[in-house]
Amino acid sequence: MGTITLQQAAQWCGGRIDPKYAKVTFLGANNDTRKLEPGQLFVALQGVRDGHDFIPQAIEKGAAAALCSRSVGDYPAIIVEDPRIALGQIARAERQRIGC
Repeated sequence: MGTITLQQAAQWCGGRIDPKYAKVTFLGANNDTRKLEPGQLFVALQGVRDGHDFIPQAIEKGAAAALCSRSVGDYPAIIVEDPRIALGQIARAERQRIGC
């Protein structure tokens, strides 16, 4: 997987971004702040706990941006209807882009 801009990812999954963050890049994705590596996209999933509650912590730990269904602050983010589906769309487009 190569570096992806928020603008590319948003186009691939039909998400919205704040134009000032269009050139922010990420490498990889994670939905667990305990395992998050700097530069990854944090995926705010809805489960027993709401992943949106962990976005500030993810950004503090070095997440490049969040993939989420609602904005909870001024940070780089891709806003989508369903982050789980959007992550699959981004992964599929990236695999096609790099020829896998």
